[in-house]
Amino acid sequence: CWYHQYEFARGVFSNYMIAALWLRSQLAPHEYDVVDRYINKMYDKFLRPIELKTQDQGIYQMANGGLSILIYASWMKDKELAAEEIHFRFKELNRLIFSDGYIDNNSFRGGRGQWYHSYGVNIALGYVYIAKLWGAEVPEKVQSKLVNSAKVVNLAITNPDKFADRKNPNGLARNRITNKNSARPHTHQIAIAIDTLMEIVVGIELEHDPKYLQLRKFHTPDGTDDLIGFNPNCVK
Repeated sequence: CWYHQYEFARGVFSNYMIAALWLRSQLAPHEYDVVDRYINKMYDKFLRPIELKTQDQGIYQMANGGLSILIYASWMKDKELAAEEIHFRFKELNRLIFSDGYIDNNSFRGGRGQWYHSYGVNIALGYVYIAKLWGAEVPEKVQSKLVNSAKVVNLAITNPDKFADRKNPNGLARNRITNKNSARPHTHQIAIAIDTLMEIVVGIELEHDPKYLQLRKFHTPDGTDDLIGFNPNCVK
């Protein structure tokens, strides 16, 4: 899948930039120059083309590249770029999340609707957390939608049939999963600390999801959530 190749390359590069930020003070001048040239070259290839560009549907890895742009802005110490990105991304979150908390595309992926909904909520909450660190104020409408999105995460756990009854006003998602053998009826396991993000950002406790709790154990040893670039459990 060409898009997944691009998306994953973008995600790996984002985590490279995070590592570079952590190591910046330890880099010798010639090392810094090498890393800086590489970061700018990769940014020009993978991220600059999507700056302030809308994505038709869905909230996916690194907030559709928004978190990646904030990471780059941090490396470059570019507050203007960060401000433009946050302003744009809040409008995107408002566009992509319906008033009742369902997410266009994510929540309507058929047998993986719950899986991708929680995936999108985790990323949206992670983005908002980072935006606040930049000093941003979350628009009330966006905050309200995030609260409802978190409630929908819980609805999918406690009443999956009711969760699935919601119809996408934009029609059937072209990437919906119809094969029951491919279903993922649980919270997304790579969202290793969605419970922490829900409590911090919207004040909602995640319902007990035994399958999710079992599967996330395989990912928590990684130490970070690659979907958002940090481990929310480290900020409690």
